Amino acid sequence: MADTMDAHQLTRGGETVGLLSSMSEWEAELVLNFRCWVNDEAGKNNVRSSFSRTFASERAAEELWAFEKFLTTIAEYSYYPLAHHDPECPCLGAHEAILTHMVKLASSGCLLEASQMASLIALPSKAESISLMAIRIGNMMQQIVRTPYTYEVSLSTAHHRIH
Repeated sequence: MADTMDAHQLTRGGETVGLLSSMSEWEAELVLNFRCWVNDEAGKNNVRSSFSRTFASERAAEELWAFEKFLTTIAEYSYYPLAHHDPECPCLGAHEAILTHMVKLASSGCLLEASQMASLIALPSKAESISLMAIRIGNMMQQIVRTPYTYEVSLSTAHHRIH
């Protein structure tokens, strides 16, 4: 029984709640950028490339800083590490869904609701500042998807392990 509990704790928040293909393009872009950023250095380079193709050099650096600050703030004030699926996994995890929904609410002007969503993954005292950062993140992801680009990660239908 203890082994089962330990395994569950490792995947807390990684439970599959949907598919990337059922999300809007910018929401899927957010999830993929989040996964790539936290996965490894090659993933971070993919994110950097995406930002560089979308924005002028100075602005790309500013937007990348904002994206990193957003994720770092969540990580610093979260109850536990955010679970995520592999970059090529077609599934959407619970934490990924909360993150995406919070950004969607914030970027559409629903800050109270965005703060409530943020409080599900981070300390309530930081929820408002996280949701304010999320406004910029949502707008930036929408700009990225409007720029023609072929994503280097393919989404296969094979089952992938959650890390």
